[in-house]
Amino acid sequence: MPNTKQFDDIVFASVDVKYRLQDRVRIEQPWCPQHAFFIVFNDVKKSDDVWLKNCPMSHQRPASRFKSFMGALLNAVVSRGDGSAGFECWEMATPFKQYPTTGQAISGLAHVSNVSYVVLPPRSNEGIHKPPHPMFFALLSGQAHITLPRGKDELWVTAGVDGLIVANDVTGEGHVTEYPLDKPSVALQIPFRDGKTPPHRVVHEGPCPPQDADPESGKHEGL
Repeated sequence: MPNTKQFDDIVFASVDVKYRLQDRVRIEQPWCPQHAFFIVFNDVKKSDDVWLKNCPMSHQRPASRFKSFMGALLNAVVSRGDGSAGFECWEMATPFKQYPTTGQAISGLAHVSNVSYVVLPPRSNEGIHKPPHPMFFALLSGQAHITLPRGKDELWVTAGVDGLIVANDVTGEGHVTEYPLDKPSVALQIPFRDGKTPPHRVVHEGPCPPQDADPESGKHEGL
């Protein structure tokens, strides 16, 4: 393997596209289930293949599902196997590209339908509820505070900062959303066509750190 880097329990074969990952990332190889490692990537290059030293070569496969998409990082509310809701940080598979005038853009982020425009009253609370369909929730103005019936995780959604999330906890207990500001909050509910979430990978459980997404460059930091 040309141009490889050694990182503890893996050999990292690299290609041209740089990205930066600075937190510990759990790598699980389904074809070698007895080995799962925590590793640290720091200013290394995009993975083409990841090889575990302690996994027999006969079990190795190209680790394409660990490639960095360089897509948008979005908070998602999801259903767990035990019926509870939880938060995940998703990276969307469609990458950023140069916008025709300035900045970065993603074309074809998801197939959607039937957009709804919603006005939420000041200091209101929706109580425990579930989205009727898997969907984008885009906060255009105001602020939302999302908590879970079980667990201490919380998610603050602020228009103009991190206002786009995925609501995908359509089964189980659901979540609680309140709108704490003294003015109305306005949002778009954007269901995914046929109820299918767009291609993505789960970066980690729990909300995305605020510094994960750099909208000016389309790059991620602090993963």
